[in-house]
Amino acid sequence: MSAVDRRVVIRCLAATGGALLMRASLEAEGALATGAPSRTAASAAEATRAAGSDPLPPEDALFDAYLRIAQDGATSIVVPAAELGQGVYTSLPMLVAEELDADWERVTVRLAAADPAFGNPARRGVQVTGGSDSVAGYHEMLRRLGASAREALVRVAAQDWGVTPAECRTERSAVHHAPSGRQLDYGRLAARAARLEPAQHPVLKSPRQFVLLGSRQRRKDTPPKCDGSARFGADLRLPGTLFGAVALAPIPGSTLASFDREAALRRRGVHALVEVDDGLGAVADDTWAAEQALRAAAPRFLAPAGRGESSARIAAALRVALDSPGVVADGAQGDPEAVLRRGTVALDAVYEVPLVAHACMEPMAATARVADGRCEVWAPSQRQGAAREAAAQACGLTVERVTLQGTFCGGGFGRKWEVDFVRHAVQLAAAVPGRPVAMTWSREADLRGDFFRAPFACRVRGALAADGGLAALHARIAGPSLLAFQRRPIAGADPSAAGNLILPQYAIGARRTEFVQRPIAQRIGFWRAVSLSQNGFFGESAIDELAHAAGEDGLAFRRRLLAHDARALAVLDRVAAAADWSTPLPRGRGRGVAFSTGFGSYHAQVAQVRLDGDLVRIERVTCVHDCGFAIDPDTVVAQMQGGIIFGLGALVQSVEVADGAAVPANFDAFPVPRLPQVPRIDVHLLDSGAPPGGVGEAGTAAILPAVANAVFAASGRRIRRLPIGLEGLELG
Repeated sequence: MSAVDRRVVIRCLAATGGALLMRASLEAEGALATGAPSRTAASAAEATRAAGSDPLPPEDALFDAYLRIAQDGATSIVVPAAELGQGVYTSLPMLVAEELDADWERVTVRLAAADPAFGNPARRGVQVTGGSDSVAGYHEMLRRLGASAREALVRVAAQDWGVTPAECRTERSAVHHAPSGRQLDYGRLAARAARLEPAQHPVLKSPRQFVLLGSRQRRKDTPPKCDGSARFGADLRLPGTLFGAVALAPIPGSTLASFDREAALRRRGVHALVEVDDGLGAVADDTWAAEQALRAAAPRFLAPAGRGESSARIAAALRVALDSPGVVADGAQGDPEAVLRRGTVALDAVYEVPLVAHACMEPMAATARVADGRCEVWAPSQRQGAAREAAAQACGLTVERVTLQGTFCGGGFGRKWEVDFVRHAVQLAAAVPGRPVAMTWSREADLRGDFFRAPFACRVRGALAADGGLAALHARIAGPSLLAFQRRPIAGADPSAAGNLILPQYAIGARRTEFVQRPIAQRIGFWRAVSLSQNGFFGESAIDELAHAAGEDGLAFRRRLLAHDARALAVLDRVAAAADWSTPLPRGRGRGVAFSTGFGSYHAQVAQVRLDGDLVRIERVTCVHDCGFAIDPDTVVAQMQGGIIFGLGALVQSVEVADGAAVPANFDAFPVPRLPQVPRIDVHLLDSGAPPGGVGEAGTAAILPAVANAVFAASGRRIRRLPIGLEGLELG
């Protein structure tokens, strides 16, 4: 955080109507690396008014400000990150409110528009939500923002009373002077406080002084999500709204060869038929009419030559690729090949995972309006800035003439990192100028047109040391490069494919990971836990097999490899105690452990399973997570539970490809865990004193190997291929 500290400058903006408006700007060293010019208060207010739902009054709607205190003392805080269900709608405002000493019950929260002012310091000032770094990235900046505002308010109150600021204290949105018993509400001080030069180095609270942070608070998004007032991407309805749908090419890279425009436009309520990226779109009075118009149009697509791949061919090609040398990933040490040649190979195994979809409960959806040389977009995007740029390109306008307002996301998991659906909404809206178009993909389009988690095959070989540790571990993983697919520069092995396959915390004599790049024709994208979504399964399954070869249980073997890491040992010891690891289980039951690090956190899980023939019943999952200080413990627990359930889906899910096209059409062909399949999940949090780390993705990374290792403990059967149906198993 030291590099961020040097760049954090708190600035006050002049306020109107008695409101205090402040923002934290990142300046030196190119922190706002977007290249976009700073926006004025007036243009930000215009963007917010255009953004639609429940806009603030014009004089208060300055969306380049994080914080607003109105004349009545109410506090409004803008959330710069996308709310995907991970809780930033509460946890990020808590950071400001804690240092501000704001009355939490009087704090209102708003989602940000796309604007460089809301860039994440951890992403060099780019406004994105991913990699579990929202709290870690914004933590210091938002706390300083709240503390600076608090000190300005105290200075004004002290001046009014003719006392020193040191004699004053703040509590529940008021400044108090204990000796005289006087107090002033923030609303009466805000206008003058806004004009003061802000403190460059405000004093932050110590953890002992926290009132909100570290304790459970009612989430700010719970009431609107319960009463239906929360607006997700598919919810927005503006006056005069039309509705859009798309039909996508079944095979990536196909071109639209023909369609029956007249047949589509003859249908009642249809306004336009539009060629969109990778498909055909329709605009109508309702979504059903738009979808029926596309059926009537009967679009025909011409697939490029050589795109007739299948799941079986993809898997076979990846297995063959394991015989080729690959690019060595970061973290290699020693010569594991030489050790393996000299010693006894304790493990030589191949693991495989398939294409997997994101399957957000809210399919791709966005609303757009194009009129009078401007474009307005409302979208559940994980990359607001990139989505805004994509919208500008889609309608041929400059970025400055486009506004994009974030909405609640009905799931993201990396899928809403992509901007294809935003482009579609804008392309449809451009065909009916002046009318807002609410576009929602069908579930079939959503599953078939996904940017899938890539398939991989991985061969792991290991040799034990004389002392029972690991002398050598060599892993070679084959699959497509996500960075290459995204046309991004790659130096060495793609970390999204090969990263964290061999965890750096493990003490291993010699180690090496190689990546063999094998492109596929399907679209691929980020998936929850990124490289750990496959490499957690590969690496922790291999560690468990090596523990068995060493004659040691999985947890004791990991403790041996992590004996030098106190933080890791604390996590393992806590999960062992909480899961009753040493208590014997009846025949047919077993426990499996998995350890994981990433996103600045340490994590371990123990899964307990029962086997009824070929039916795997997961009875209990015990999870220990150390993300340093937990801003909102209840949100961390919820994220562990959600991540584990999301990961359980990958036990049974795969996207089958036939003749070049993704097959699944709906949830009947792409199962998600149902309530009877969800086990008891016990979550325990540890605070190692480390800086805040990530939360949203750790649970997903560890559940697959924990279950696979538990199945072995219960039955002696190893799961090396997913979905478990390939191993003759089902999820009960």
